Amino acid sequence: MTWQSGTQFKRLYIKYSQVLFPSRCLLCGGRLLFQNEKGVELCNHCSGLLVPLTGRRCEKCSLPLISEHRMCMRCRERSYLFKTHYSLFQYRGNIRELLYFYKFRQKYLLASLFSRLLYKTISEMFPHYPLVPVPSRKHLLKNRDRDHLMPVINILKKEYKIGIVNCLQRKGDIPQKELSFEERKKNLYGKISMKKGMRLTHPDILLFDDIFTTGATADECSRILLNNGARNVSVITIAID
Repeated sequence: MTWQSGTQFKRLYIKYSQVLFPSRCLLCGGRLLFQNEKGVELCNHCSGLLVPLTGRRCEKCSLPLISEHRMCMRCRERSYLFKTHYSLFQYRGNIRELLYFYKFRQKYLLASLFSRLLYKTISEMFPHYPLVPVPSRKHLLKNRDRDHLMPVINILKKEYKIGIVNCLQRKGDIPQKELSFEERKKNLYGKISMKKGMRLTHPDILLFDDIFTTGATADECSRILLNNGARNVSVITIAID
């Protein structure tokens, strides 16, 4: 079988599989018959509802502003080491549901959707910045078959040619969900470090995580990167809580 005939067979197999065994949209539950994007379990209608944040944002954390000028109230009370943070969505509604499916139901096909949306912002706002993923907690890795950031990272690297520097590691396993910003910072101090033998060769770094909550994790990662040769650290996430 030639390469071309093999490719044609694969396309026919996918086409008729969708007819015989149609999957359903993760959000509305409707059957997907040739209307989902690149194999993602999301219909075109629901995909079209995923509109990134627009309008005035906090210049530090990217939270939408209502009446504040330039900076939100919580950023006025906190000092971050990273230069700026930019998030695509607020962590609510459809995006919150999709991130749940992605992280806890292993719907990793959504990585192609997330990576496409991220690339658009990265190419416009942070061109040529190497991307550094935030390291996951060890107990989360034990409960999953992989680091949930890696499918997105791999697509950004292979399909969009984004430079990836996977240089951070994390130790300790204390849950942070109920902790305040200051408690999280204290909990995280010394838990994140550079991997042995890793060096930064670019002065401007783009740190990547899925969700921005208090900013404590991004701040500690930024501290390590700045102490190891980075001049500026910016942060990009899929959603801000």
